[in-house]
Amino acid sequence: MKITGFLVLSFLLFALTATSFPVAVHAKDPAAVLDVYGNEVTAGANYLIGAASSDFAVSATGSV
Repeated sequence: MKITGFLVLSFLLFALTATSFPVAVHAKDPAAVLDVYGNEVTAGANYLIGAASSDFAVSATGSV
């Protein structure tokens, strides 16, 4: 029962994220997604994603 509740909560969180940021998720115009320096996000480039605050900060690297 706990696993089912966790899966439902995970799905709802994913759905909320996908519907809250449709421009960032499905951007057709490269200028719609900018990095911290104001440059357009480039496909295939490496980016460091980090939090502005050290509270609950998570960072990851990978290709866009």
